[in-house]
Amino acid sequence: MMNIKEYGLSATLGLITGLVGVYVMGNLAAIAIPEPIFEWLKVNLSVAIGMVALDIVFQFLAFGILGILSGWLIGGLKNTDWRINTLVYYFFYLFYLTIGVALLYKVQIQAPTSLTYLKQTLGLPLLILPLCVVLAGYFSAKRTTVM
Repeated sequence: MMNIKEYGLSATLGLITGLVGVYVMGNLAAIAIPEPIFEWLKVNLSVAIGMVALDIVFQFLAFGILGILSGWLIGGLKNTDWRINTLVYYFFYLFYLTIGVALLYKVQIQAPTSLTYLKQTLGLPLLILPLCVVLAGYFSAKRTTVM
């Protein structure tokens, strides 16, 4: 019975991360980037590299911080393996991004990533949440040492 409660907590954290993260990401996307930054990127680097870096920062602010907190909570659960709870968490996060967003915002159901987005950013920003959850879960997990 305790395992079901811990899986339920992981599922709830995944849904909350999706709900809050989408809201925060929407607000972050509304921030106007000053034009001199784009001019500097055109001259010194590439606008595409700058946009990928900016998107990584936005993903961390919207989803990464929530992922670290969730991973820390998941790692601290005692009766189940943190890796299974992380998978439950991530499944429900993806469930929210596909089904939940479609129902809540009355849009067509689609995959959380589009092929165009993946080509532009190499998929790097999408790795922020899984990386944060796994690292936080790993470092906060209760381990038994064998001597």
